[in-house]
Amino acid sequence: MLEGVFTFPHRRGLHLGAELVATCIADAPAPVSLHVSEHNRSARAAYERAGMREESECRLLLLS
Repeated sequence: MLEGVFTFPHRRGLHLGAELVATCIADAPAPVSLHVSEHNRSARAAYERAGMREESECRLLLLS
């Protein structure tokens, strides 16, 4: 599972995140999965450029 994929603001738009994720997918010994907010359009676009597709939805419930 990928966690915490971030790009510095001055490096956004260069598709670095998509390249990183694509490399992880290619080198992974098992299927790669991640969670991303439905509202995070730029991250979703990067993951799609890397070859990932939405497979299911996950609801998060925070309890205090």
